[in-house]
Amino acid sequence: DLTRSNMGSSGESEKIIQRLNDDLREAQDQANTEKHKCMELQGILEGERKEHKQQADESAKQIKLLQGQLRQLQDETNALREQIDVSSSSRDELQSARDEVKALKHALEAATAERDRDVTTIQTNLSTVSKDLDKWRQAANKYEREIDNLQRDLQQQSKQWQKTAEIQAGELQSMQVECNGLQKECSVLRSEKQDIANKHQKEKSGLQSEYASLRAEKEELLKAHQKEKAGLQSDCAALRSEKEAVLQKQKQLEKDLASSRAQNAELSSSLKALERSQQELEKRLGALQLQHQQDSTKLQTQLDEADSRSKTLQREYEEAKTELCDLKEKYEKTEQEKQSLVDELEGCKASMKEIQEKGTKRSLLLPVQAIVIGLILALLYWCFGALWVERSEQLRPFKQADHTDVRATLALSFLICCVMDSSRDPMRHVTEVARCTDNLEKTVEAMAADLDVVNLFIIAGGTLAIPILAFVASFLLWPSALIKVYYWYWRRTLGLQVRYADCGGYRFCYSYRGRPGMRPSILMLHDFSAHKDTWLTVVKYLPKHLHIVCVDMPGHEGTTRTNTEDYSIQGQARRIHQFVETVRLNKKPFHLVGTAMGGNVAGVYAAFYPSEICSMTLICPDGIRHPCETKFDNHLQDLEHSNYTLNIPLIPTTPEEMEDMFRLCSHVRFKIPQQILQGLVDVRQPHNMFYQEVFMEIVGEKSRYALQEHLHLITAPLQVIWGKQDQVVDVSGAAVISDVLPGCRVDLLDNCGHSVVMERPCRTAKLILEFIILQQDARGGVKKSS
Repeated sequence: DLTRSNMGSSGESEKIIQRLNDDLREAQDQANTEKHKCMELQGILEGERKEHKQQADESAKQIKLLQGQLRQLQDETNALREQIDVSSSSRDELQSARDEVKALKHALEAATAERDRDVTTIQTNLSTVSKDLDKWRQAANKYEREIDNLQRDLQQQSKQWQKTAEIQAGELQSMQVECNGLQKECSVLRSEKQDIANKHQKEKSGLQSEYASLRAEKEELLKAHQKEKAGLQSDCAALRSEKEAVLQKQKQLEKDLASSRAQNAELSSSLKALERSQQELEKRLGALQLQHQQDSTKLQTQLDEADSRSKTLQREYEEAKTELCDLKEKYEKTEQEKQSLVDELEGCKASMKEIQEKGTKRSLLLPVQAIVIGLILALLYWCFGALWVERSEQLRPFKQADHTDVRATLALSFLICCVMDSSRDPMRHVTEVARCTDNLEKTVEAMAADLDVVNLFIIAGGTLAIPILAFVASFLLWPSALIKVYYWYWRRTLGLQVRYADCGGYRFCYSYRGRPGMRPSILMLHDFSAHKDTWLTVVKYLPKHLHIVCVDMPGHEGTTRTNTEDYSIQGQARRIHQFVETVRLNKKPFHLVGTAMGGNVAGVYAAFYPSEICSMTLICPDGIRHPCETKFDNHLQDLEHSNYTLNIPLIPTTPEEMEDMFRLCSHVRFKIPQQILQGLVDVRQPHNMFYQEVFMEIVGEKSRYALQEHLHLITAPLQVIWGKQDQVVDVSGAAVISDVLPGCRVDLLDNCGHSVVMERPCRTAKLILEFIILQQDARGGVKKSS
């Protein structure tokens, strides 16, 4: 009750304090509003005072101005008076001056009157304003007095409120202390009550759980009791039914026993019969088992024989299949060889036509060469003709005499011997005659063999003389045909086959060897004004299992000629890509090899189609801005100065120019016969116009430095092979390439010029093969690590 009363009194006191605080806030708000109003009135009064001051200042300024004007007038009047006194010349002037003075006086009086009027109006305004100010001051004083009274009342009330608040605070503190003690006691009581309630709850929950478990056990016991009761009842009923059934069965068994006894006697008799039949069956079964074993052994032997026959048939089938595959491959090879022979025959026919067309342009040496060949043939006939006739005449009687004639002569000699010596034994004569016949036959055969050997030597000499004469004739008369036969022979020896690939009206000529395997395929691009057979010297030293493809560049040899767009480096790269797609060489990445112009095209190809290249080799490639000038660069500058009127060193028209080209392109000096040089010129002569078009295109601005412009786009592993004594493209180009592509491999060859393929074929093939194997091993290692 005390706490409640204390709480109630404290609540009432708080309400009273809140009310007083609210009243104080309202009084303060009113006082603040009154203060604001007073401040506004003071501001208005000050503004009016300022305006009145300004008006008074203006009026004072005007009065000062008027006073200044009066002074001026007085000065002027004084001056006039002095003038009147001094001059006194005429009264009219004085009179006029007086009139003017009077007028000025009237004006001055009017101005003073107006000023007085303005001053009076200003004073009246000031009086009204002062009255208003007094009224506002009085009202403000009243408000201030009221505010002071309110403040005093508020201060008294606040003091009373503070005193009551202090008293109430003391009471509140004591009440709070009591409340805290009571709260502690209440908390203790609550905790005890909570503990008691928890214990009661736990006991209650335990009792409830025990009650529920007891109830469940009771229900389970009741259910089990009922089940047992029902089971017992059912068991009793079953026992009763079983008892009845047993009684019935017992009766039935007694009946059955009687019947079974009767049947037992029957069964015993039948059992004896069955035993007898069983013995017979066992005997039959033994016989059948023996027969079955015999049949099974026979069948097993037959099955073994059938298996062996089937295996032999399978082997024969596999052998036949392999033979069939071999035959197919041989057939395909023969077809390919047949096609290559047909193509080569067509080429030979074309070359023969060209030779026939050139027949009119032959030099005067040709008749001399024909006369020399005729003399050689006449000499051979003179040497071997008489021997041939003599031997044939000697051999003729032996060929005509047969064994019957020999035996007849021997029989005649036998009769003569018998007549001459009748005392001897005839059998002895027979044996002697037989011995003589044998010796005679042997001598005849020996003589015939000697004649056959001589004839064989004569025939062999003649057959050897024919190809020698043909070679000498071709060497002297048709060296270009001899060069083509030489290339054909080397292609056949190295296993290269010539094929043609058609794509959209464009035809590529290429040679290949091998099939794609574990190693990447190799595509080879030749130099300017060359052909696919340029690579024969390198292919000779490469393994035969590698898949090698040598293609004629666009317009060269057997590949179609179109226009100058295809002759630029970029155009040639696009055409080579067309060829690669046509022969499906890009099924997997391949190794690209190019020399000189072919190297330039190979580099641009690798930049355009990087996914098709696994690695590449550039041999003395052009298209590089090399810092050092070469002999060919000087020739090129002379050509540019002459506007390309001079002969191009790489397009010879005479054997002498061909020899100069060999000296320019190779460091090793080859001794080439004059007839071979003439044959090379004859082979190249029909294509010189085309070579000029290609040369002008590749030395133009578009293609001249195409490789260097595309070097940064090459991503495939790169190998550079260069001859140190190259006079066409300086070896410093290798350093330029390695600066742009630091990871490339550079191999420089000593005592080697621009024609690396011709001067160092074995070393070139070895370096290319090493690079391919190294790159493939590196890729295999990367795959294993990944």
